[in-house]
Amino acid sequence: MMWLVWRWAVVAVLASGLGAQTRFDAEAAAGRSVAGIFERALEDRSLEGLDCQVRTQPARLSFDLQIFTGYEFTLPLRQFEAGKQGLLLNVFRVTPNKPEGAPVWFVRRWPLPEFPEKSVQSRRTYLQLGGGFIVGPGEYQVDWLLLDGRDRVCRKSWKVKAKEARAKSLGIEEGLVDDDRRLMAWKGPGEQAGAEAKRATIFLHAAPTFRRRVYTRLSFWDRRLLLTSLKNTVERGGFTAARVVVFDLERRQVLFEAEEFGAEEYRRLGRVLGEVDLATIDYGTLASGETEWAFLEKMVGPERGRDTDAVVFITPAWRDGQRRQRLSEGFWEGGAPVFAVALAPAVRYTTGAVVDFARALRGRVLNVYQPMDLAAATERLRRELAGAAR
Repeated sequence: MMWLVWRWAVVAVLASGLGAQTRFDAEAAAGRSVAGIFERALEDRSLEGLDCQVRTQPARLSFDLQIFTGYEFTLPLRQFEAGKQGLLLNVFRVTPNKPEGAPVWFVRRWPLPEFPEKSVQSRRTYLQLGGGFIVGPGEYQVDWLLLDGRDRVCRKSWKVKAKEARAKSLGIEEGLVDDDRRLMAWKGPGEQAGAEAKRATIFLHAAPTFRRRVYTRLSFWDRRLLLTSLKNTVERGGFTAARVVVFDLERRQVLFEAEEFGAEEYRRLGRVLGEVDLATIDYGTLASGETEWAFLEKMVGPERGRDTDAVVFITPAWRDGQRRQRLSEGFWEGGAPVFAVALAPAVRYTTGAVVDFARALRGRVLNVYQPMDLAAATERLRRELAGAAR
């Protein structure tokens, strides 16, 4: 019964929300219903438990120069029914303690696919999901709840301490709690003052940026880093127009393509990245025997004949790929300048098939190890393109 009431209340709260995770007003009518059921479920220990492990992430400066903190949770599939779609409802409350502030509420719906019988019977098959939020310097209390369609709950409470010496210079307020509305409010490429119009083709590699034991979806952090890197490359790289191609190298798939990348396409890409399936590889991919290098050649080759000022790869760069190979004869002859923005936030080296491929095209690799490196890398891209044009 609690599930039905909460589900309809959550639907009402999400009716005006644009993102998968939505901040809501607990004082509004629908918000009060969600918050009330949350409070009861948080305290009612008679409710059946949902087998769920929650791992929290410390607050740290993200690559869009905001302080980010988050969580990931893992669910064994053996507790779900095979062949039936399901839904998880996730509500959490963030209360600023130092400085004191009003609680901020978030809600998200997690649709569950039809799991095959074999996956549900296995004790080694898991589903991993996650989320996060933005904070300012301070201390916070987080109360988190996950509910499924059988009124089973998973609860977690933890404290967050956020410190950042550069917060004041970056304009980050103490006690701030917010979602991704600013990141997703990007308006697309604009005019570049005092510069000629430049067009880029950008290949974005939709892959995790950190090593993890279990992969099913790109994490909240991964998606933020990829979107921020793309936005910064367009803005700081000095481009007034961009063609964007998003690909999954491991599965040899193009996931997204936009000839004229703007605000609407950017928001659509945010949704696409949230749906990337890292858990399975199609049998056709395995059977075809196509190498990573061959896939990259096939995807990138047509760009040689396009009217573009630069080809830019944005790729996580910790992953070892297939060994570097030689390009086909004359493959990039007459092609545009190539750059690779290599994202390596957890290591001190950059590697992988995409980085090697860019180097084979005589491209410039711009290493990004920490947030401040991203702005420096894209500014360098702008300067080198400007120098080549003179």
